[in-house]
Amino acid sequence: TPLPRPCTLYRAPSWSWASVDGGVIIEDFHGVADVYCDVEVVRCETVLKNDQLPFGEVTGGTLVLRARVVACLVQWSEAWRRHDLYGSAGGVPEQVDQEESSTPSSEAAPRGDTLIGICNPDSAEDVLYEGGVFVLVIKQRSFEVWSDSSEGIVVIPHGQQYRRIGRYHQGGVKREDVDRVLLNAPFKELEIV
Repeated sequence: TPLPRPCTLYRAPSWSWASVDGGVIIEDFHGVADVYCDVEVVRCETVLKNDQLPFGEVTGGTLVLRARVVACLVQWSEAWRRHDLYGSAGGVPEQVDQEESSTPSSEAAPRGDTLIGICNPDSAEDVLYEGGVFVLVIKQRSFEVWSDSSEGIVVIPHGQQYRRIGRYHQGGVKREDVDRVLLNAPFKELEIV
């Protein structure tokens, strides 16, 4: 399935489904007892092109979230054909080695950095991004050891703010390895445009 394309003209903030040309996936967690969200929406604002059209075109917008923030490196894994996220609760980790691992585990992460999951880029343009990113943890599940129990968004700096470039999910990485990073990550407020 081809990735969505970013809009050529501004249409919506990066955190909005309307910011890309393509399909979106909406997950329904209503009634799922073991899902909890550890995020607070501090502020959400949009700037309307015409104040008389409350559901009309926007010219800007911001979303301020307070969540656990993990500094990560995103690196393409040719062996797994995916974008792996190596996290560190204490700051942006060093560039990970280019060697590929035969197993997706934290043991593959060099210099003590931990494989915490996968980045699904929002658009074909964002696939090209490799480097320092931040993961905002949105939801977690108190479920199985190998479950896809943590999810969130991936953002990059954009001036004094941040821009969403993808979705984070645990992707089968062992939960105890992920929790070691996520549960030590500080809560921060980030403004996403």
